[in-house]
Amino acid sequence: YKIFKILQMKKIFTLLFLSISFLSLSAQWSNTTNQFYDSLHTPVSTALKAQQHPIVVKSYPDSGYFVIWEDFRNDPGAYNANGDIYAQKYDKNGNQLWANNGVPVANDIKNGNQHYYYSSNQDYRNRSYAATDSAGGFYITYADDSVTNYVWERACVQHICNNGSAVFPGVGYIVANSINAKLHVATKL
Repeated sequence: YKIFKILQMKKIFTLLFLSISFLSLSAQWSNTTNQFYDSLHTPVSTALKAQQHPIVVKSYPDSGYFVIWEDFRNDPGAYNANGDIYAQKYDKNGNQLWANNGVPVANDIKNGNQHYYYSSNQDYRNRSYAATDSAGGFYITYADDSVTNYVWERACVQHICNNGSAVFPGVGYIVANSINAKLHVATKL
C-alpha cells in the first residue's frame, strides 16, 4: 500500500511540474534572436530603411513587453545618419497593441539623431536604457545629436504612456547639454 501511495504522489508531482512547464512555455512569445519578429513571425516593423539595436523591456503590471529600436525611416540621406527611436507594445499573449510599425519615442524629422547605441565592445542590451513606469508604459534615456552634427550631444528622457503616446514632444525632455565638443554626455549619465 505504501509503494502504491508513493507512486501515486510521484505521478501527481510529475503532472504538476509538466503543467507548470507548459504554462510558462506558452507565455514566452518573444523571439529575441530575430530582432523584428515575434515567435509567430509577425513583423514588429516593416518600415523602409534600417531598424536596428532592439531592446525588450517587460511591461508592469500587465505582463506585456515593449520592443524598442533605433529607426531610420525618416532619414533623408542614404547612410542612416539621422535616426529616431520607435517602440511597439505587445500584450502577454504576443498581440500587437500600438500602431503598425511602432510609435515614435523620440524623433526630430528636420535634423538630428536620437540613439542609445554607441559603437563599443560592450553589449548594449545589458545596459538599462529603458524601464517600465509600472502603469503599462515606459521611460527611456538616450542621446540627441540634433544641435550641431554630432558635436553638442544632449541627454534626453521620454515617457511613453500605456496607450503609446509620448509625454514630451519632439526629441524628448532634455536632461543635460554637453558644453564641450564631442563630450558624449549621454554615456556619462
